[in-house]
Amino acid sequence: PLTPSVLPDGTPDDAIALNDLAWQRVDPDRSSANYGEESLGLAYARKAVTLADPAQQHVFRLTLAWALFANGLDVDAKDAGLAAQDAAPEASLREHREYNLRLERAVADAEKTLTAAEERLGSLAATTLPLRFDDPADRLLHQSLVELTADLELFTGKNGVLHDVQHRRNWAKSVAELTEHHPNAPATWEDAREAIAAADGVRASELYATDPIDLQPQTGLVPIGMNPVTKLWEFYHLRSAWVASLVDDPATLSVPIHNPDGTISMGPETGIVFVLVPGGSFDMGAQSSDASASNFDPGALPHEQPIQRVTLSPFFMARHELTQGQWNRLSRHDNPSRYPPGFTAVGTEQTVDASHPVEQVSWFESNDLLGQYGLLLPTEAQWEYACRAHTTDTWFSGRDEADLRDYAYISWPGGTTTAVPGWTTGETPPSADGIVIHAPVGRLGMNGFGLHDVIGNLFEWCRDRQGLFSFPVTGGDSERIVDAETSSSRIFRGGSAFSEATEARTAFRLGFDPDVRQSILGLRASRALRN
Repeated sequence: PLTPSVLPDGTPDDAIALNDLAWQRVDPDRSSANYGEESLGLAYARKAVTLADPAQQHVFRLTLAWALFANGLDVDAKDAGLAAQDAAPEASLREHREYNLRLERAVADAEKTLTAAEERLGSLAATTLPLRFDDPADRLLHQSLVELTADLELFTGKNGVLHDVQHRRNWAKSVAELTEHHPNAPATWEDAREAIAAADGVRASELYATDPIDLQPQTGLVPIGMNPVTKLWEFYHLRSAWVASLVDDPATLSVPIHNPDGTISMGPETGIVFVLVPGGSFDMGAQSSDASASNFDPGALPHEQPIQRVTLSPFFMARHELTQGQWNRLSRHDNPSRYPPGFTAVGTEQTVDASHPVEQVSWFESNDLLGQYGLLLPTEAQWEYACRAHTTDTWFSGRDEADLRDYAYISWPGGTTTAVPGWTTGETPPSADGIVIHAPVGRLGMNGFGLHDVIGNLFEWCRDRQGLFSFPVTGGDSERIVDAETSSSRIFRGGSAFSEATEARTAFRLGFDPDVRQSILGLRASRALRN
């Protein structure tokens, strides 16, 4: 038998044969219809119309009308029936009118049947009685149909697989052009390339001269410009700001700009802002024996020592912890956070929105999601280097924990627990905002590289397995090489709004199993610099 893949190119005679094949599958009397082959009948009918002699088009269009009806395309079926009637000679008009009336009745009957079936389905869904089957084969068939229905709803639904495929396709078609020529980009890639290569302290930080960069366009990013305070260049990640269902054309996305104080206004809809961190060497870890030496930290723990000299290549680091809005846009799934938008702390007026950091995400989930977009969790060395920003004290703000008040949401001495588990407040709140849980990102001051909340707010996952400083590291990003048999735990850094200052020290390091989810734990994205 003919199949759609080998339909003849044909002649009017072929059209007749195809029309017969179509009618066998969509006959409205169903006396000769081949059930389950309606879609094949539609393919035959459509091909027959294209091959038919113009004088015979009305006959073939009538078959097409019934083929469309047999496939549930009621509106198209009516249109095809009327088109057949319009093309029919005078002698055939009566027959066509009768068929169209019959078609309208069939459509009406089908709608009634569907409505009755939906009502019946609703009543069945409401019952708590288990379904019984006398024949095990019927039970298997029922279960298979239930699973198939669920899969079809997932595939075709608003946020289903088909929607997701189209979503990704639209983005892939536009991202290269938008990277180089986004209409709302505050700066061009050539501006960035020339400034960073100059590293003259005017157009870009002199730190870029340590490990010179010949910057090329980085797919998915657009230049924002030089931070007027840090002199480091910053870039906007378009995909983390784009919602296809709300913004069809990513070219219409606005790109943030720097405020005079070097900050960037962050709202629920804002995407990731990356800092191009210059390469360089630094002392990683801490020591508690010599107050006059580098990285002195009286609270240094044994596994934070000895100090290691580490050299890193340039890389991108997010200014802020990944927000709940960014997570939702990238994952297209439900918000995993314990404190999602709309949650309000008992006894306060603080209501969470999507500019708060995402939490309660495992290392696996974080690593996998970032990997889908060419992003990474930072290595432990990258995290500490970016946090220190060329400082060598206990915190990047200094040796006195009181200096953190302008930079970090942490739990201060004298704090008490409120009626909401996990919410912490103190007699002296960490800032004038009186925040008692993680705050919207970017509210407090930035460090020397322009990063916010790198201390406090949430702990942040790092890429490395947990291991002593004696383990070797990779080149460029200094990821610690620890085999799975030695440790499966993954490092996290930075302290949280529920941590005391000693747990938010720059050198403080701990590990969790990678499948752990905690409301104190989130992530910050990084990205490799591509040549």
